[in-house]
Amino acid sequence: MSLFYKDVNDGIRIYVWKQEETADELCRLAGDRGLRLKKEAEKRFKSEKRQLEWLAVRALLRVVAGKDAAIRYRINGEPYLEGSDCRISISHTDRFVCLAVHPFRHVGVDIEVFSHRIDRVVSHVVHPSEASCVPLSGDDATRYPLIVWSMKESVFKCLDMVTLDYMHGIRIAPFRLGVEGRTRAAYLHKGFCYPLTVHYISCPHYVLTWCREQGMTEVRTS
Repeated sequence: MSLFYKDVNDGIRIYVWKQEETADELCRLAGDRGLRLKKEAEKRFKSEKRQLEWLAVRALLRVVAGKDAAIRYRINGEPYLEGSDCRISISHTDRFVCLAVHPFRHVGVDIEVFSHRIDRVVSHVVHPSEASCVPLSGDDATRYPLIVWSMKESVFKCLDMVTLDYMHGIRIAPFRLGVEGRTRAAYLHKGFCYPLTVHYISCPHYVLTWCREQGMTEVRTS
């Protein structure tokens, strides 16, 4: 287990786990419920990869919480901790799993492995105005839109959005690409704009983004 932890100033705790364990090892890390969780994963998913990701999230929660805590899902798909007022967000991609926790505010987190596959979907998720501010070359020309895409995923999770129109429904302000940073984001819906601040960390193998709700100040756009 390779665990990265970040305590963000605005109350968010973020944990990233590079999952290298077998299913049996994850069961042991998950505590007393491990075997039952393994059987549930096998029932839920045919793919061994998805089984391991699902188990890894629960093992990570057990490791950081120090006790058993059941993850449930609301009708809209939002995860929550049974018997707790804490807000959580979950993400996983290619052997990395991520968990964000806030005591009471909605949070969104996303992790994406660095890959040129973003080149195939960028036209569907990145608005032309966002893409036009990318005077970059080499890997940076791929990393920037990947971060933008990941930021939109985090906003989507944080706000429990009703739209999947990432290109027009979520806008990301230009930002200077570095190891870490932040920028403004906006969720546009029915003539209103909901502003947020979204953060990122750019590592050699993955990008990590997160945000939390900010009181949902509405600004009419039309």
